[in-house]
Amino acid sequence: MVKEDQPKVAGPSPVVLGTNGPRAQKIQQVEKLAEGFKESQAIIFSDYSGLSVLEMTDLRKRLSQLAATGGPSPRGEAGRHGRGAELKVVKNTLIKLAAQKSKLSLPDLTGPTAVLLSKKADPIESIKTLVSAFKEKGTVKFGVFSSQGRSASGREWDLLATEGVLELAHLPARAVLEGRLVTVLVSPITKFALILKGTQRSLVTVLTEVGRVRGGGFSG
Repeated sequence: MVKEDQPKVAGPSPVVLGTNGPRAQKIQQVEKLAEGFKESQAIIFSDYSGLSVLEMTDLRKRLSQLAATGGPSPRGEAGRHGRGAELKVVKNTLIKLAAQKSKLSLPDLTGPTAVLLSKKADPIESIKTLVSAFKEKGTVKFGVFSSQGRSASGREWDLLATEGVLELAHLPARAVLEGRLVTVLVSPITKFALILKGTQRSLVTVLTEVGRVRGGGFSG
C-alpha cells in the first residue's frame, strides 16, 4: 500500500495590502516609510494613545526643529534638506510592509503605533524630546539603531528594548557629555604641563645654587 505524502506546512506568508481602501495611497505610505527607515539613524516605536491631538502636533513640531547637532534649528525652522526628526502615525500592517521592503526585522507590533524617525537630528536628543513629551501618557515599545557595520544584505540594525531606550533618554545633554570628554582629555595634559613646569623650576633652582657656589650666577 502506497502511503500518501504528508502535506507540507507553509511558512508565514508576507503581508500584502488588502483590497479595501485606496490601495495607491497605502502603497505610497509604505514607500515613504521605507525611505524614512533608510534615512534614519534611529527608529523608535511607541504607543501614543494617551496624547491629545494638540500634544501630538506640538511634539511633531519640536522634533522637526531638531537640527543635526541636536539643538533647535536656526529660527526654529526645519533645515532645507529635510526635518531633523519626524513622528508618523502608521498602521502596524503598513509598518510591517515597510520593514520587509527595508529588510528590517521587527518584533510584532500591537495597538496604536507612532514611529519616530531620527534623520538629521542627534538620535539621543530625538529620544529625549519624545520621552519628555510622553511623560505618563505615552509608552515606548522598542527602538532600532543603525550600526556602523554593513552586512552582505545591506544595512545592519541593533534592537533596543523599552528599558534601553528610556536609559538613553535620561543621559545628560550632548553639550554636557562633550564637556566631560574635553575635561577627561585635557586633565592628563594639564598634569603633565604642571610636572614639566615643576621640573623646570627645580632645574633653575639647582643651576642657580651651582652658580652661587662657584661664585657666578645663573639667570633663568
